[in-house]
Amino acid sequence: KAQIADQQTKIEDERGAGQPLAEIAKKLNLSPRRIEAIDRSGRDPNGALVAGIPVNVDFLNPAFASDIGVENEPVQTPEGGHVWFEVLGTTPSRERPLAEVQDRVAERWREDEIAARLKTKAAELADKLKTAKVSEVAAAAGLKAQNVKGLKRAAVSDAVPAKVVNDVFSTPKDGVGNAEGERPTYRVVFRVTDISVPKLDPASPEAKLLENALRAAGFEDLVSQYVVRLQSDLGTSINEAALNQVLSGAAN
Repeated sequence: KAQIADQQTKIEDERGAGQPLAEIAKKLNLSPRRIEAIDRSGRDPNGALVAGIPVNVDFLNPAFASDIGVENEPVQTPEGGHVWFEVLGTTPSRERPLAEVQDRVAERWREDEIAARLKTKAAELADKLKTAKVSEVAAAAGLKAQNVKGLKRAAVSDAVPAKVVNDVFSTPKDGVGNAEGERPTYRVVFRVTDISVPKLDPASPEAKLLENALRAAGFEDLVSQYVVRLQSDLGTSINEAALNQVLSGAAN
């Protein structure tokens, strides 16, 4: 944690001096990731998901809200790290002709059909689970039943996708449900058999992570309120156009 904080300070100092991220990374012996093109859904121009981007971190929305060359606030990761990003260029959206995307349209239509039928089938199986055992329903449908124990709300599980975990934790004991997995053509039908409330351990890694996140959020809120009060009392305002010009290194 001390190393992360020290690295964060160094990066922010360099950014305050007007250095671009690529130069900062080189100076601090870090490996920057350059993404040639990505859309709001995390896909490249060919429609494939861009591999290697941070998980459980939303930096695409702020990236698409940013101008080119503007210094953006880093996005914090659940583990306490930070993601810095910079927009180097944009490509205006356009409607592609059918000839250009015909194969993808056919594939998308097929996936949508499968997802719709699978959603209906999953709802039927979940309804049967209300009066039958999981093993019986799975066997009748030619599926494999799986028993998973020790799920945690914010922990990653190899057996259950994160989207499904969220639905599981909103389902009461003995309740049933079904949820979309890692993709629309993958669904999980489940029954919650037991719920246990863990004892609070202030020294646990989870508690420390939550404490640090709350502390950082509280500090940012206080600073923001302080700045707003100063601006109100002093009658100041920020010329966003001029500020962006300075940060981007542009000249009149």
